[in-house]
Amino acid sequence: MTELNMSVAMKSIPVDLEVVMGMQSHRIRATWVGQREGEYLVIDLPRKYTWRDLQEWFYNATSVVVRGVLATGQVFAAESRVLGMVAKPYRQLYLSAPDKLEERSLRKVPRIQVDIDAKLSFAAELPKPSGVPADFTGLRGRVTDLSRTGIAFESSEKLPFVRELFMNKLVDLELFDEGQSLNSVLGEAKSCRVTDSGLLNFGIAVDTRNRDYAQALGQLILASRHIKAVLRGE
Repeated sequence: MTELNMSVAMKSIPVDLEVVMGMQSHRIRATWVGQREGEYLVIDLPRKYTWRDLQEWFYNATSVVVRGVLATGQVFAAESRVLGMVAKPYRQLYLSAPDKLEERSLRKVPRIQVDIDAKLSFAAELPKPSGVPADFTGLRGRVTDLSRTGIAFESSEKLPFVRELFMNKLVDLELFDEGQSLNSVLGEAKSCRVTDSGLLNFGIAVDTRNRDYAQALGQLILASRHIKAVLRGE
């Protein structure tokens, strides 16, 4: 790993906070919104938790590990400590500025290898193609790589119809993080092949004008088992 100057991380970005409390820890998704360089970081906290719980976790924390993906394509991790919290006008956490950020580049290859649980189905906005059973709700599998323009999905499940019916159709891909729905992406199935091991491999094109997908890309990368292992140093 190499050292990364914190000044490159000024844009608001989704982060994963690991709140370390002795032998226990909590994981919280939040947003890094700013900093005073060399002094503190400013983190917007989600409203899904009670303010009392947030105060209990952070004020009892021995350290907070901040992880995320910068706009320049680096996965970073930094250890910090709690300086303070405010509830209004926004729920915000102030963390000490770490001495350094450790990073690994994700853009040495055009596509980022990931491992994210997902479900592929036909877009609900359109009728299913002729030949698709009415009770077909989708294929469960995993996303194996991501880019700004496309997604690779694979499944070990068996299709109850010929795979060609997916070709050039509008599809919905729902991604999951530890069983919880993370995001849903609309795209077009551009390829579908069967591997030697019997897996179905789909190539899905994403509209580059889809700002929601572009903004969520960093958070999707963080949900990957592969990236989580990198952040843990495995």
